[in-house]
Amino acid sequence: MVLTFPAPVAAQSQVGSGICGTPLAETINQAAPLVVGTLMIGAAILSYILHTAAGFPKDPQTVQALKDWRNRAGMSAVTTPLFAVVIEMFIGFTGTSVANCVSIVPFF
Repeated sequence: MVLTFPAPVAAQSQVGSGICGTPLAETINQAAPLVVGTLMIGAAILSYILHTAAGFPKDPQTVQALKDWRNRAGMSAVTTPLFAVVIEMFIGFTGTSVANCVSIVPFF
């Protein structure tokens, strides 16, 4: 049994090729990683603040609510760049040349 992986067809490889090197591509390459990085760092800071705030209230229900929000913020700090990687992979799976010139993942 021979497995063959289809290559992109000619029309598919031409889609998005005009975006590379344009101001739109440069804007995406600067803005998208900035937004993803800001969300990631903001979620980490929020997680730290909520972790500290959970130590002050005496009501167990309030403490649990703060811990729940802290955990959500911590998960956002971890999953935001992973989600950006998945989106970038899906762009690459389309077979277009857009994935070669647009990067949305910060710090990598």
